[in-house]
Amino acid sequence: LQGQALASAAYQLALRYAHERIQGVEISQMKNVDAPRVPIIKHPDVRRMLIYQKAYVEGLRALLYKAAYFGDLAKINKVAGNEEEAEKYQDLIDLLTPICKAYASDYAFRCIELAMQVYGGYGYCREYGIEQYLRDVKISSIYEGTNGIQALDLLGRKIAIKGGLLFMRYMTELNNFVDAHNEHPALAKQIAVLAKARDTLAEITMSFGQMSASGNMIYPVLCASPYLDLFGHIVVAHLLLEEAVVAHRKLEELFAAKGASTDDAKRNLIKEHSDARFYAGKIESAKFFTHYVLPHAFAIAETIKSNDTSALDIEFESF
Repeated sequence: LQGQALASAAYQLALRYAHERIQGVEISQMKNVDAPRVPIIKHPDVRRMLIYQKAYVEGLRALLYKAAYFGDLAKINKVAGNEEEAEKYQDLIDLLTPICKAYASDYAFRCIELAMQVYGGYGYCREYGIEQYLRDVKISSIYEGTNGIQALDLLGRKIAIKGGLLFMRYMTELNNFVDAHNEHPALAKQIAVLAKARDTLAEITMSFGQMSASGNMIYPVLCASPYLDLFGHIVVAHLLLEEAVVAHRKLEELFAAKGASTDDAKRNLIKEHSDARFYAGKIESAKFFTHYVLPHAFAIAETIKSNDTSALDIEFESF
């Protein structure tokens, strides 16, 4: 929560600065010496950095809210005497806890790093505040169990206990979402990428189980931190797309209520109506994360499948 909150604050500062800072011309006017100077939010690379932050701020918030929601459901069902339901939601909390701590704090740092990059040199100076956020957030990946320990907890304990039941409970949640929305009118392409990532997560998790069963405990430990990243990418993509499905439905209802039936009318409504802007932003954040961040899960899977042990094979003296 500390990491997410600092990332959110840094994003808001970077967004405001990007609207205020005038520098350069629009890329389409780069050869026009008389072109007016524009706010840096007009520049594609700045927009990429901002939407990366926006997607992560929203995705990490959704991750923490989902864990808290499962916590409420576990308590409610326990009080009501529904022990099986209470156990299910407690299992989901236990599985997500190391991801909440490690993934959120690691990627909050990266978000604030990008916020500093939006500021340029000014972001490195104390009077703008971003550098303090970057220093403050770093401790969140160190204390309360370093993130390497959180990764070991995820792979060495949470995935293995109860015969893999915790993992299967999450996969059921993910499968239900994919199956319900794989033909979504606006997000089917993104849901398909998520489905592929789901299959990759299952493959890698099963491969670790097979290694452990054969007595190979070292290689999974070597890969624990990358595995947590892989898992985190998929969970956050899942939650962002879950939000996008709701946002799309609400946006379509708003278009209908306002009589916005053409593309131009829809764009104008998004510019002028705060709810429309909010819903449209949720959809674009989910799309960006799915296509720019989630593919890293496939790259991580390939590194794990390489079975490379060079980090273990290198002699101490060769470091």
